Amino acid sequence: MRKAQKVVDFALKDKANMIRNWMTKGKTSELTWRGNFGPKDSSLGTVYWENRPSAAAGNQFFIKLVRVPSAAGKHPFGYYVQTCYPI
Repeated sequence: MRKAQKVVDFALKDKANMIRNWMTKGKTSELTWRGNFGPKDSSLGTVYWENRPSAAAGNQFFIKLVRVPSAAGKHPFGYYVQTCYPI
């Protein structure tokens, strides 16, 4: 779990300007991107497949943020991380 949180923290900090622009100027309810965390030859964990054996992930990740609907009330950042996983 610690590594997953580090990846999310890195991704949010690395793309802070993009997130800020999305929150102030963006019209979409979702923001997604891919990135890299750590050395190129490192692994972020294990990828599990339905029809094939599991394998070590590389250092790439996918992350998806979702804007909090205004009807939901106040939220400290106005968005939440819906998912982040190694690819």
